[in-house]
Amino acid sequence: MSRLRVVPYSAFRKVVEAQGFTWVRRNGSHNVFRAPSGQTVIVPDHGSEDIKRPPYPAITA
Repeated sequence: MSRLRVVPYSAFRKVVEAQGFTWVRRNGSHNVFRAPSGQTVIVPDHGSEDIKRPPYPAITA
């Protein structure tokens, strides 16, 4: 298995939106995005911290 890149939230949000997901809501420090197919992805947003394990497989499935 290849190692996933560590990325900031702002960069990962652009990737998620480019895959067709739209922002639905924020619950604490986590943002919920939904695809037109109904698939949901939860992305943490901890300010300036990088996302250590971005959910790439969840948005490319």
